[in-house]
Amino acid sequence: MSHTTFIPDADAAAEAAALIGDLHRRPLPDWFEEHFVPAIESVAASRQIAIFTDAEEPELTPAQVARMLRVSRSTVSRLIADGRLPSRKVRGRHRVAWTDATRYKEACIEQRVADLRALTAAEEGLDSSPERVAKALERVRGTHA
Repeated sequence: MSHTTFIPDADAAAEAAALIGDLHRRPLPDWFEEHFVPAIESVAASRQIAIFTDAEEPELTPAQVARMLRVSRSTVSRLIADGRLPSRKVRGRHRVAWTDATRYKEACIEQRVADLRALTAAEEGLDSSPERVAKALERVRGTHA
């Protein structure tokens, strides 16, 4: 499996923005519109993109997962050690499947949304449990990674 990460500079972003204008002037195949236009739009917005070049599920290093989750590498190592983030070892080093990393990130977002709702409800007097409010506040502050 081959994977490339591209972090666009200002020139690449400008070129991608111009390309998007050209692309929208002509009909595009559905597969191109679905897979490539979002990547070009990301480059135009100066966002990092990753390109995977084979059908196998991409695997990430703990450092790549840390960037994706916006946490430290040691936090990712702890998540792996605790069994909260599935991984496998390749030549003695952990690798995390892209889908597992994405699933974990989505679960964290969902949990934070639920915690914010609980915190809001507590503030409005709908839930007076101090323990629940304290736990929700800890999660909202990101202390539960």
